[in-house]
Amino acid sequence: MIGVGFAALAAARWIHFIAVTLVFGASLFPFYALPAQAHALAGLAHIGGPVRAAALIALVSGVCWAAASLASITADPASLFDADTLWTFFFDTDFGKIWALRFLLLVAMLLAVLTAGRKLPTRNIASALSAALAALLLVSQAWIGHPAATAAGERTIVVAGYALHVLGAGAWLGGLVPLLLLLRAHSAEKNALEFALRRFSALGMLAIAMILAGGLSNAWARWDSIDGFIASAWGKVLIVKVLGFFGLFILAAVNRFVLMPRLDANGSARMRLVRNVLAEQAGGVLILFAASILGLLPPPA
Repeated sequence: MIGVGFAALAAARWIHFIAVTLVFGASLFPFYALPAQAHALAGLAHIGGPVRAAALIALVSGVCWAAASLASITADPASLFDADTLWTFFFDTDFGKIWALRFLLLVAMLLAVLTAGRKLPTRNIASALSAALAALLLVSQAWIGHPAATAAGERTIVVAGYALHVLGAGAWLGGLVPLLLLLRAHSAEKNALEFALRRFSALGMLAIAMILAGGLSNAWARWDSIDGFIASAWGKVLIVKVLGFFGLFILAAVNRFVLMPRLDANGSARMRLVRNVLAEQAGGVLILFAASILGLLPPPA
């Protein structure tokens, strides 16, 4: 039976993953999906609200994640209100120092998003800073999870692979939100929409390569035997995550090679793209749920 502590940790991690992924992907979107001198594309005017909410949720869920971790370590929820315990956690442990740094990054990201305001869906310094801070938050998760516990000789490879994995996933899954807004905006110019779709498709191929390279490097570091892998809860969740990824890959391939070429000739192609992007978003949320569970399970010995 899943304990309350495990469920709280998994929920906080899941919500945090979703929120930071959205900030990263949405803030990065205008830097590759917009022509160099273009203003905000029609349909993206309202992206600022969800991104601001995501930045705030990222901060709150980060606090909840750290609190659940501390309560799990001490086996005493009352430790959250003990000054000596909190000082020891944040300043005397490597784990806690990373969390202190992450809190600074979370506050800075929220301030950057708020500063960007209505200019978030355009190329500007505040949006670039929002994307950079979100990227650091995604990568820093390596030092509060399994990659940090990897043997010293393999740690650099595993952390680098983890960085590739989460940045690729963040760019792809987070970028689906502004892409959907563009597809649903009837006022979006045809040429601008096609430009954004082509650029997102190119980024998606790069993201898939990064996800695969990072995932394989992490699996290699934990691979012992096929029997041990399949028998472990970690292995079972990873299999579910991989199957979900290939489902998203198929949807992305249909979008790129079947529906995008039909945008001019077939009006229904746009509606099918909308449905497929919604399906990708739902699949991405479920994959992030699997990731939130995966990080709490012991890898096969």
